Amino acid sequence: MDVPSWIGWDKLMQYYRKCPSDVHKKVFCFLFETGGRVSEVITLKRRQFRHNEYSVVVDKMPVFKYRLRKGVRKNVTRDVFIRRDRLNPLAEDLIDFVDECGTSFIFPRRTSLTSEIVPGKHTSRVRIYNLTTEISKDLFPHWFRSMRASFLVYVRRFNIFELKQWFAWKSMDTPGSYVRGVELAEKLGIQELPQTPKEILQPLSSVVKEKSIRERLAELEQRYERGEIK
Repeated sequence: MDVPSWIGWDKLMQYYRKCPSDVHKKVFCFLFETGGRVSEVITLKRRQFRHNEYSVVVDKMPVFKYRLRKGVRKNVTRDVFIRRDRLNPLAEDLIDFVDECGTSFIFPRRTSLTSEIVPGKHTSRVRIYNLTTEISKDLFPHWFRSMRASFLVYVRRFNIFELKQWFAWKSMDTPGSYVRGVELAEKLGIQELPQTPKEILQPLSSVVKEKSIRERLAELEQRYERGEIK
């Protein structure tokens, strides 16, 4: 699986500054910060968000692609934790958009002729798709999800377990692709991990941080072969 590497805040903010309106910036913020699929993000309501001086939490964000078997969807949610610090400048704009939201849904549906809000309805996926392409022809909805995952690995130093937990992925395949991508980039000298101050890092698991990505992946593969991980 080919995954994009983290493009850095300079490039990301260039795209953000190109947003033609606050609505486009709002879409940009929520897709990137939550890492959610479009179908998940458009269902978010204001009451699901809470924040303090250190973080933002999205309570019970739905995960729609989680299935027990073909045709049967499991009701899965995830709590999204977003840090507020200098490594995540978009978090402040996200909070502003939430606080300024005067409707139940973050992205309410509007009538096509008068742009009046339709009570109790959220916007459509097509509307979000159109807004992302209006920002730049290079962007598409899943790009934001990929960038968020890359950011968490490159900048926050998430390991494979933390990444799987944050996105509520069912298997280790997808988070493993991102973590292996970081290792390969460093090995080839394509991209080095930024030096993140230790006081900023707050890992989500108790995995020993002194171990390298290669060592952690080797242990994971051994556990997988022994049937301890499925």
